[in-house]
Amino acid sequence: MAVEVTIKKKGFFKRKIEIPKIVFEDMGYGTMDDNWRLLENEVGEPTIVYSHNVLERGIEIVSEKEYILLRLPLPTGENEIRFFYEYVERLCKYLKVDTFFRYEEESYFDRIEDYIKWDITASIGAISGMRESIEKKEYEEMYIFGVLNPITIGPKELDFIDDSPKKLGELLHNLQSVDAYYAGAKIYQRENGTLFGMYVLTENVKSVFPTKPLVIMNNDEKIEDWYVTFCYDDNISGSISYSDFISNVDQSDYYDATHFYITLEKEKMKELLEKYKKEI
Repeated sequence: MAVEVTIKKKGFFKRKIEIPKIVFEDMGYGTMDDNWRLLENEVGEPTIVYSHNVLERGIEIVSEKEYILLRLPLPTGENEIRFFYEYVERLCKYLKVDTFFRYEEESYFDRIEDYIKWDITASIGAISGMRESIEKKEYEEMYIFGVLNPITIGPKELDFIDDSPKKLGELLHNLQSVDAYYAGAKIYQRENGTLFGMYVLTENVKSVFPTKPLVIMNNDEKIEDWYVTFCYDDNISGSISYSDFISNVDQSDYYDATHFYITLEKEKMKELLEKYKKEI
């Protein structure tokens, strides 16, 4: 579910505006990698813009000769809903137009407070739907794709959110504001055609790792083996199986429903490699 706003340009001699030119000083932009982590300052399909002060889900943007299209995914936080319409107003003023189209309806700035209320209500409904799906055991947990990285929503997160878009925004912002590396899987193919997955952990770098390795949004691929590769002294130093990794590290520092924080020193990495090193 997403709110869609189109801003149409005036005049006969329209030109396509490059996205970085309509990302204002208090904002950032980027595109998503294969693990749904933001690649900052890159334009792609899609391109995401966001406020540095609102790290929630981000706004998808498309810039064409005749219009600019914005999509706001729901559910999201109240602060991001308000930022979305502030950005719509700023873009309209930049393009010197007085109206925009919310879906197919031509709209004016004096309708924005109504739209904010509608989107907050829609977010409440979507959050409630997530909670019901998890309570009914239809899913153990569900992903929300944040502007910087995915967040897994489980019972603990739902208890915190309490069907409130404001609390959802707080959760998304707080988790994505942490100074930590969100680890993503790289998938490789062996000569015999089988696939294996790899995560990299660098010494003394606070990282977010999954309790179970996975490829988000691509569960059709059969990954035969999973590994963690250790990097210390600025070198790749060897790999162990993901199962041996999980069995020998502390997972108690909670990040979200399927991830934990981890920081390893070189000596611990060397110890694990001595016991469990795998040749890949």
